[in-house]
Amino acid sequence: MPHVRSFVVAAVCALAVLAAAPSRASEPPAAEVDRAMARIRPEAIRAHMRFLADDLLEGRGTGTRGYALAAKYVAARFEALGLAPAGTGGGYFQTVPLLRILLQEPECSLALLRDGRRTELKYGEDYLLTGGSLTLTDSQVTAPLAFAGFGVSAPGLGYDDYQGLDLRGKIAVMLSGAPPAFPADQRAYYSGSQVKVDAALARGAVGVFAVFLPAETQRLPWASLVRALKTPRYQWVNESGVAYRNRPQARGIGALSPQAAERLFAGSPYTLEEVFQAAALAHLDLQPREAISGARRRTGQ
Repeated sequence: MPHVRSFVVAAVCALAVLAAAPSRASEPPAAEVDRAMARIRPEAIRAHMRFLADDLLEGRGTGTRGYALAAKYVAARFEALGLAPAGTGGGYFQTVPLLRILLQEPECSLALLRDGRRTELKYGEDYLLTGGSLTLTDSQVTAPLAFAGFGVSAPGLGYDDYQGLDLRGKIAVMLSGAPPAFPADQRAYYSGSQVKVDAALARGAVGVFAVFLPAETQRLPWASLVRALKTPRYQWVNESGVAYRNRPQARGIGALSPQAAERLFAGSPYTLEEVFQAAALAHLDLQPREAISGARRRTGQ
């Protein structure tokens, strides 16, 4: 069967609580700082947290009644403290338009095509979808897969997984994280999923699937990811009604489970374990780098 990704997208308005920050010409004297610190009472902080974390607020989900109650509570505290409002119309609130995105799991499908054989993968067990186009009504695609290492291009660090790799019209498969030899701050930046996805799409990829390193799977088990992605996601919408992070060229963005990744690499020149070993040494120049397998995916909204 083809692969189907279906999202229900609805408009939601969230309230942001804003207060004007006082400006000071210079740093306050030490005595004033000490007096201000002395007024901070742990029990007062605990009281606010107890209310905001109470089950009566129903989790304070974006755009929900519980969220609105929490926002009004914070605004009331701002007013009690004498903070000047900085929101819309002279109030404490600013309305922020959002798109609510909810995955329709029964309509999702993913199939691997290899040597004329078709292998169906199961959503939640073998793969997850985390994003894609928010405007396409039918995102069906059949495309070859290309292994892109960590999916990192960092010329300033002398590293480029995309050198010599043609991703045009292909689905990029990449490892999570970044090369271990990178400085900590650079590794954190290049490990970001948005940075990695944007880099692949900019090179012509029509989809991106991540394979998690063993260490990351230990920190965040696959089952935890499945539970997390059952909740709706949100995208900010600009004044023209366009979602901030809409990727119209993406037919699907997601992740493969450890079991599915092993099956995928079983038909490749290198096993998944060999790839993990190379990643630990930050040496991912594995040849050939393309044609892991074929995949047929159909996505719809």
